[in-house]
Amino acid sequence: MFFWTIPSKIRVTLVGNNQFLTLPIKVNNSPVAKRWIKALRFNLKNGAKFNERTVGFGRTKEMVMVELRAALAAIQAYQPGLIKMNAADDLSREDLNVLHRHFEDMIGSVNNINPFFQNAPPHIKDAISDLNVKVHEYEALESPTCQAQIYVALKNVERFKLKKGDYNLFKLSQGFGDVFLHYAQLGKQLLDVYLDEDDHVTDDNVRPLKYITGEFDLNFGTNDPSPNLPGFKIWLASKGYDIEDPSLALGWLKVAEIDFSEPPFSGLSQEEIVNLVSKYPKIHDIKFN
Repeated sequence: MFFWTIPSKIRVTLVGNNQFLTLPIKVNNSPVAKRWIKALRFNLKNGAKFNERTVGFGRTKEMVMVELRAALAAIQAYQPGLIKMNAADDLSREDLNVLHRHFEDMIGSVNNINPFFQNAPPHIKDAISDLNVKVHEYEALESPTCQAQIYVALKNVERFKLKKGDYNLFKLSQGFGDVFLHYAQLGKQLLDVYLDEDDHVTDDNVRPLKYITGEFDLNFGTNDPSPNLPGFKIWLASKGYDIEDPSLALGWLKVAEIDFSEPPFSGLSQEEIVNLVSKYPKIHDIKFN
């Protein structure tokens, strides 16, 4: 993309109520982590805008439901009869899977965007995107292993393909302070399909991660899916997959970690860190030094 000295640390500054909090992030010394940083800087320099969202941090299903209903109402008003369901007070896993299938049908794929989405006015495009975001957030809050996370997504990005060797770095575990590549494409990963018991997603929308965009996820919890692995392995085999196949991109690809040894985090417990970060829900800027 360009020649540039890649920093060993970046600083992500969060903002809330006109107050700021900076997260020092140590970049892994791996080829894919370096390409992640290059893609992040490239896309930000070329005008990509932050489109972050949070999970946990005090958010409740009731809060998410209000926002999900608003998105659904906007779509139904624009195209009556397109989605023939309402958001009840308590959505089942089946309801969430049906809503996500509607999102997939409305938007298409990265390389084949549905004309319905292309021709929709901006507020309907936003509502369709919000429907997807709120479905995933509601799913996360339903999970017994729900943990606080910040998804740092970007609008209007260029995508760069992962390389074959990158797929060996995917792991089925998450640690507190880990930074992972964001799922920067449309579709659903195999692990999510299994955990969501999603029988509505179509085969062509089950997609391992293929791209680096610079987008990333900040993890403020620990997630050990090992209790689910025996069933996951059997389920994969029933679908013709092998859990040992790196190309499936099962889990998450870690590219960095938050350095909690720096103030104001040094000496804080994990719970205290989560409480502190929860006050700063938006991305202000990212410094590459």
